[in-house]
Amino acid sequence: MKEFSGKTWVPRFPGRKTVDALNSPFKERAQNFIDALTAADVIIKISATLRPPERAYLMHFSFQIAMGSIAPNAVPPMDGVDIEWVHPTKASSIQAARDMVNGYGIVKEPSLTSNHIKGFAIDMTLSEFLTKEIKKADGSKLRVAAFKDLIIIGESYQVFHKVPNDLPHWSITGR
Repeated sequence: MKEFSGKTWVPRFPGRKTVDALNSPFKERAQNFIDALTAADVIIKISATLRPPERAYLMHFSFQIAMGSIAPNAVPPMDGVDIEWVHPTKASSIQAARDMVNGYGIVKEPSLTSNHIKGFAIDMTLSEFLTKEIKKADGSKLRVAAFKDLIIIGESYQVFHKVPNDLPHWSITGR
């Protein structure tokens, strides 16, 4: 039996938050980058690594409905996710989707083919990095004057950041 969309769906199909959940070769690359950041006393908070496809589906379509990009009755079903996107009123359908978006903490439209699903992405918030000297993969060090310097260091480990409005997102491709 289908259950109405809303914040009760947010804890279902939980994602992982550990480097160990990632897949090779990205797992090793991310760990090496994190080790370099840790050695420089950068504060790291990992919020997501591996994301089940069901969670990606819920995140993607709740965002789409909340933004008015798709009507609740136009969302395709997914096997194993017995969600009812269509509530008694259009307003309640949209509000339930907004509640999900807020519950997930979505900052950018989630992809159905995200590198998170493949184990090739990590969301981590970095702080206290300014003026720190951080070792690049070649052994040289770079003094961090801005976030763009972290991107350069990450790239040396083949951990890429290419989405400017999604600061925590790092991946094997940057997407």
